[in-house]
Amino acid sequence: MQKKRATVMIHVDALRHDYVTEEDMPFLYSLASTGIAADVIPPFGFEPDGAYLTGREPEEYEGGVHFVYSPETSCYGFARFLPALMDRLGPYVSFAFRRFFVERLVRHFARTARQKKQTYIGRIPFHQLPRFDLCEQEYAFEPGALNGLPTLYDQLRKGNKTWFFHGAPKHPVGVDRVVQRALLEIDGSADFIFLFIADLDAAGHQYGPESCERRACAKKVDAGLRRIYEHITALYEQTDCLVFGDHGMVAVERGVNIAAALKTIPFSAGKDYTVFLDSTFARFWIHNEAVRGPLQELLAGIEGGTWISEQDRTDYAIRWKSRRFGDLIWWVDAGYEIHPDYWHFRDIKKGMHGYRREVRDNHAAALFHSTAQPFARQLSEPAAMVDLFATVLDSLELPLPAGARGRPLRSLDHEDA
Repeated sequence: MQKKRATVMIHVDALRHDYVTEEDMPFLYSLASTGIAADVIPPFGFEPDGAYLTGREPEEYEGGVHFVYSPETSCYGFARFLPALMDRLGPYVSFAFRRFFVERLVRHFARTARQKKQTYIGRIPFHQLPRFDLCEQEYAFEPGALNGLPTLYDQLRKGNKTWFFHGAPKHPVGVDRVVQRALLEIDGSADFIFLFIADLDAAGHQYGPESCERRACAKKVDAGLRRIYEHITALYEQTDCLVFGDHGMVAVERGVNIAAALKTIPFSAGKDYTVFLDSTFARFWIHNEAVRGPLQELLAGIEGGTWISEQDRTDYAIRWKSRRFGDLIWWVDAGYEIHPDYWHFRDIKKGMHGYRREVRDNHAAALFHSTAQPFARQLSEPAAMVDLFATVLDSLELPLPAGARGRPLRSLDHEDA
């Protein structure tokens, strides 16, 4: 049965604060002109889903990164039997071995449906792989996801509302595939529709945020969004639509070779410490206290980053209850990237995200539009990711769960557009 009203939430990966222009994304620009437009400051890390799905900070939803230190739960234990030689056979041979053999083993040993789909292990050395596990074990819509906090989907269940979900890693998230499924399967029966589109993130990483290729990608994504929007609005009497990025994209100028620097101290990775080289974070777990001082001194002397301080942990709400996220974390400055890292096997990326909140190009864009009410507002201050959670619940006329934070975009201070 068709509904009279729908709330649509579209996560456009790496939709930077300044990408929505009349030239590059004319459809989104037109929605913003009669809606509410805002910059959004992402929370710490690479994985902000918990913020917009629970209205909480990383230390509460126990997230922010893709992989965590968890030897007890790791589904990658089989990797201890893989020959270390495979890590040294050159990037292309090693990458092919991982994609076409190791990832099949991951699917075999995985415990959850999400693990079976999310098999990419990047360039994590095989001898270290059994120490790590996925941070998010369940799909966001599954009960118990995101540290068991009340999620958007839990609120939908309580309110007896239905939803349509298309997101990673359950579904392919290139814009063409998203449009194809949306036009084929969205039929007017769902109260809430969630879509995820990933193209801009890939283009920003590969070509850089200011490149012609990224701008061409923005035009393609915008055209796809128009088709989706026109399809959905034809099915409902009222449509509220929130389109947002989870982060921006910062032009990369230099790489920092942490792996090479670590070879200069007389301690062994895997024995004295464990390290995970994210693109903008080097995370360390200390097994031998003797390494702590030399390690801190070594990285303190490297240009392009600083250690996360106790004050940073408070400011960014990353006082996690466990050490799964790192005993020590070194964070790069704007324009720097850890290279090589555990994600990429080719050249240094031309764009990256995961920087401090004062880095403007790390900010995302968000816009809220309703067919029932024009707004024409530009928020005077950046919104927080938790405000998107509150915005969707407000549209759905569902309550904010106890302990959650955030205010609907329509209630924040604004200027006329």
